[in-house]
Amino acid sequence: MLNSAHMSYFIGCENMKTEELANYIEKLRYGRNISQEIFLEEVISLRQYQRYRSGQSIMPIEIAEKLANRLSISIEKLLYEFEDDKNVEAALVKDYYNSVGSRNYKLAKEIEMNFQHYVFIDKEKEIIFLSAKYLSDFLNNKMSIVEMIKAQADLINYPQMLKNEVITDPEILILGTILEFSETEREKIVNKLTYVFDKSNVLISGSNLYSYTQVIFWISKYYGRVHEFSKVLKYCNLGIQYNYENKTTYLLEYFYYYKALVFYRTNRHDEFEESLYKSIMLLEASSSKDRKTSFYSIIMKDLNINPYDFLIKLAEKKKTQHFE
Repeated sequence: MLNSAHMSYFIGCENMKTEELANYIEKLRYGRNISQEIFLEEVISLRQYQRYRSGQSIMPIEIAEKLANRLSISIEKLLYEFEDDKNVEAALVKDYYNSVGSRNYKLAKEIEMNFQHYVFIDKEKEIIFLSAKYLSDFLNNKMSIVEMIKAQADLINYPQMLKNEVITDPEILILGTILEFSETEREKIVNKLTYVFDKSNVLISGSNLYSYTQVIFWISKYYGRVHEFSKVLKYCNLGIQYNYENKTTYLLEYFYYYKALVFYRTNRHDEFEESLYKSIMLLEASSSKDRKTSFYSIIMKDLNINPYDFLIKLAEKKKTQHFE
């Protein structure tokens, strides 16, 4: 017997919720090695089942209950496990994307093993996973840059999707990836992305913080390439704001470093020192020696400054100012 909580779960249900639940049911069916023909017999046609899975139709609670019975599970347990497994899937995809983005290939490979023969519950998470997989294959010389960019574009129907007023989280993330690696598409993509961040009510939360911050980093980098320094500062400050609001440090050293480069090139010496100092201190707090060594080589190449000498001179300067 269905209680009011289960009924309310479906009342006013959006197509995406039906799509996710239908895909979860399909995931369980596949895992239990039940043929679709036997599974759906006398319950629903295969064609209608595919409509539920694609989000074209909303699945009635009665059908969900009958399919749960075919899986030898109660509708109550099905709904509870659906929410739990969806959260696990989201966390795994996020960790996989972040491990690829941070070039932690060993961890990425370990996480990727969880997705062998995997049926995704949430199609958006599947798109983000595939985007990260294509990027990983490119970074590990398994795909050319042209192949990788085309594969990313196909995932979101680019460039046609640029006409859409509203774009999804995976689309934002993949546009950022294309922005970073394509030399021919940058201007039109950055125009779309900046419109999204400037005009839309983009919610930056724990679920999308890292992906959105990554995109903001790529936007900042783009404006640095074309010497639009005021926009570099604008988006670096946005990235810093999101980190502070969510108590994270994701790409924070880069945002401060890009600000330092702008101040260096515009002869704003005090602000340059302050921003470079914050960037270096974030790196000093890092447990990764490779990360620190790599970043310090960039600083020395860009500015002809040894970070440790810079810290010593800055400390001496502040001491002198204090006594004055």
